[in-house]
Amino acid sequence: MAGAGRYAVYAVDVDGTDIDQITSVSFSPNPQTQRLTPLGSIDPTAVVKLGQMPMFRFSTTKVDTALDTIGIDGLDVASGIELGFIERSHGGSFEAGGEKVAASKCLIIPETLSVNQDGIAEISYLALPYSSDGTTAPISHTASLPTATPAADEYFTLGSVTVNAVGLGQPTGWALNFGIAAEVLKSAGQLYGTKAVIRARAPSCDLRVADMGELSSARLLGSEVTTTVFNLIKLGTTGGGLAGSGDKTITFGNAYMVVGDGGGSSPGDADISLHFEARKTTAIMAIT
Repeated sequence: MAGAGRYAVYAVDVDGTDIDQITSVSFSPNPQTQRLTPLGSIDPTAVVKLGQMPMFRFSTTKVDTALDTIGIDGLDVASGIELGFIERSHGGSFEAGGEKVAASKCLIIPETLSVNQDGIAEISYLALPYSSDGTTAPISHTASLPTATPAADEYFTLGSVTVNAVGLGQPTGWALNFGIAAEVLKSAGQLYGTKAVIRARAPSCDLRVADMGELSSARLLGSEVTTTVFNLIKLGTTGGGLAGSGDKTITFGNAYMVVGDGGGSSPGDADISLHFEARKTTAIMAIT
């Protein structure tokens, strides 16, 4: 073998669009098995497979591309998803080939989007492969890479946060939970599920601010707020700081806001967290 037998994460292909700047990727076949023991013995002699519920997960800093490709509502793929792992070269950089795990039918849902001061925004996804007919395996392996030309060309960092057009003081980071509950269903003795459904969606966001002046009795008790906007600022990739265009905004039209916790230690700054739970009016959440 020309390679080193060691691998690094590569691009994730979704319906022919490569999503790179991958920070983590994983796959779990999740077989459902039972070991059975004959009477008069303590040792199992049979293993039966009752099914399989595979899962893929991946995270990327290519937030805009991921959102454009997959969206925020959950994507039932048209042609499939591929997770790539590129082989390292012995005494060099990387080989031209690698390995990939794929699914031709899969529901992909966003899980979290997070960013901190002086950090890069990152979004994570959960993918739930399923079968076309209950007997065809939902996942496969190929000794090749997804078709992709990875680049490092799209990064976002923390921007302002406003509630009803009024900026909150000194935001230092936030984590958005898309709150989507999804499940793959099977029936009639199928080994593999054939339907992927979304049971519920309840987005929430936890924000940390260093300005203790954002405290109030009303916020300690909790109340509804309107038009909460979390901003991501696009960064230039040639050392010039902010790109000047291409920023992203996440908006909760209506949300319940309450102080999550607060405090500090010495030396250091005190801060508080603000917790937002979105409620649907016209749309539960919008990203532009």
